[in-house]
Amino acid sequence: MSSLRDWLRQALQEVERIPEIHGERCVHALVETAQCSACVDTCPRDAWSLDDEHLALDAERCDGCHLCVAACPEGAIHYSGLPMLRQDGQKKIAAYACAEAPVHTGEGRIGCLHAIGVATLIAHYTSGIQTLLTCSADCRQCERNSDDGLPERLLGLNALLASRGLPTMNRQALQASEWGRMARIGAEPEPAPSMNRRQFFRLGTATLIAEAEPVLDPTQSMPDPAQTQRRLPAWTPGQLAAFCVQIDAAACNACGACVRLCPHQALVDAGIDNPAEPGYRIDPDGCTGCGICLDVCDRQAVSVKAWSVPETTFVALRRKKCRSCGAPFAVPWTQAEDQTLCNICRQVAHSRLLYQVFDQ
Repeated sequence: MSSLRDWLRQALQEVERIPEIHGERCVHALVETAQCSACVDTCPRDAWSLDDEHLALDAERCDGCHLCVAACPEGAIHYSGLPMLRQDGQKKIAAYACAEAPVHTGEGRIGCLHAIGVATLIAHYTSGIQTLLTCSADCRQCERNSDDGLPERLLGLNALLASRGLPTMNRQALQASEWGRMARIGAEPEPAPSMNRRQFFRLGTATLIAEAEPVLDPTQSMPDPAQTQRRLPAWTPGQLAAFCVQIDAAACNACGACVRLCPHQALVDAGIDNPAEPGYRIDPDGCTGCGICLDVCDRQAVSVKAWSVPETTFVALRRKKCRSCGAPFAVPWTQAEDQTLCNICRQVAHSRLLYQVFDQ
C-alpha cells in the first residue's frame, strides 16, 4: 500500500507541475486578432510559444513555476496548488511556501509566490481571509523573481479595498521555523477509529482517489476572473477598479466591435435596454484586462489601465440616418454634428463605384 501511495503521489506531482489549460477562455480562441502574449512573456524557461498558427506549451521545458497562471487575464491557465489554511482564533489565514523554501511540509507549497494572482487574492479575501503568510528563499537570487509579482498585486488590491472603505489584506513573511509552528495550528489529527485490514485498505484507496481527483479532473474549479472580481462590493464613482477600460469619444466611430466581443460584459450597449438613451456602458468590476477591446478597435479609441479610477462609465451615442445610403447609424455625441455618413459610406464612395460599374 505504501509503495502504491508513493507511486501515485509522484505521479500527481508530475501532473501538478504542468498547468491545466482551459483553451476556450484564451483570448486567441475568442478573437483571431488578439495580441495577448502574457504567458509567453512571463515564462522564465521559454516553455510557452506563440505564432500565427497556435499557442503551445512545451511540457519538457516547463518547470512548474506557474507564473503564467497569474499572468493570464482570462484564467485560462490553472494549477491545483492550494494554500495551507488555518484559523488562529477568529482570524482566517492562508499560507504559501515557494518550492525553494526550506520547509518540511508539502501543504501550502507552490512553485513560486509570484504565481498567486489577483483573482486568487480576491477569492481569499471574499472568503474571509485577510491574512496571507508566505515563506520563501531569497527571491533576489531567483530567475522567477518579477517586477510585477505578488507584492505589487497585493499593493494594488489593498489600494482598491481602501478606496472602497474595506479592511486591507495583510501579508507576513515567515521563517522556516515559524512555518512549522503555523502548520501545527488547528491541524491536530483526530483519534483514528479501530478497523480491520480490509477496512484500512478501502480507506487508503478512498484517500488516494480523493487526492487524485482534483488534479486529474480538468473540469475542477477554474474561477472566472470577472466573476471573482464581482464578489467584492460593487464599484461606485471615485473608487479604484482592478482594470479600467476607457473609450475616447472623440476617436470612437461607434462600430460596436469592443462591445460585441467583450467576454465579460464589461462593455455593454445600453441602448438595447433603453433605446431612448443609446450609449456604451462600462462596468469597472467586469474588466479583466484581457485586451480584446484594444485589439479589435481600428481607431485606437480604447485604453485599459490597472488599479485606476475610471473617468467615465458611459459614452453617450446619438442615432442618425446616413445621408448617402439611408441606413441608421450611431455616433458619439461629441461628433454628432460633424458626422453625416455611416461607417461604411465614410470609407467607400458608393456612388462612384456604382457609376464605374454602369459605365463599363
